[in-house]
Amino acid sequence: MLDKAKINDEVDKLVAEGTLLHISIYKLSKEGLAQLKKQNIAPENLPDFNSDYETWYTKCYDLIHNVANYRLNDFVSLYKCENRKTLSLENYCIQDALLGFNLTQYGNLIASPESIIGKVKAQVQIVNSLKTLIIDYFYNLNIEIQYSFFDSELDSAYILLKKKFFRAAGAIAGVVLEKHLQNVCKSHSISIKKKDPTLADCYDILKEQNVIDLIQWRKLQYLGDIRNSCCHNKSVEPTSERVKELLDGTKYIISNLA
Repeated sequence: MLDKAKINDEVDKLVAEGTLLHISIYKLSKEGLAQLKKQNIAPENLPDFNSDYETWYTKCYDLIHNVANYRLNDFVSLYKCENRKTLSLENYCIQDALLGFNLTQYGNLIASPESIIGKVKAQVQIVNSLKTLIIDYFYNLNIEIQYSFFDSELDSAYILLKKKFFRAAGAIAGVVLEKHLQNVCKSHSISIKKKDPTLADCYDILKEQNVIDLIQWRKLQYLGDIRNSCCHNKSVEPTSERVKELLDGTKYIISNLA
């Protein structure tokens, strides 16, 4: 499984390398060298763009492909322009610079390797944006894993219900519902002061924070009552119909409340 901390470290490293590569493009022209001198940057301390860029590009490509594949075309299009009929300043790309192509028109230089500064900078910005995307990626992955686990637990509860183990089925559904509501609180940055919050603590604070409305709150109260009848009230045996309501209601909540 992908490791969030390692990916963040890799992003930081690639952004740092890309920034130096971006700056190193100035070495490709006399005007650029003058600019580096003006900024007090020693050219010899910078990477060699022509020999180091491809390695950086490959590492970035793999990372983007794994973490944010929908940004891959944006990244690649800055490197190479597919299906172009003629070379122009607009479609002059990083690959052209690496091949040493110059674009002239009527004897005037229109584009040259140092013309790609903006495109390399844009690539660095795409890589840097992965840090925000990674947060979303791992949040969604965590939700997917949790849902899969909860769904499996509910499947077990439905089997117990079918075999008429009503209390056991209701108890499992109650645990799933409680854990899910705790996760909903976390996803909304809602802190519950109690060390071991109950189901009621969760749905009450979600209502206070306007995450759920009155109808949802009442539904959760009802499901909580069924859960309590399964776990605590030994004098009255829960019915098959009510336990099924708890299981169905829990399944609906974990599918629709995040």
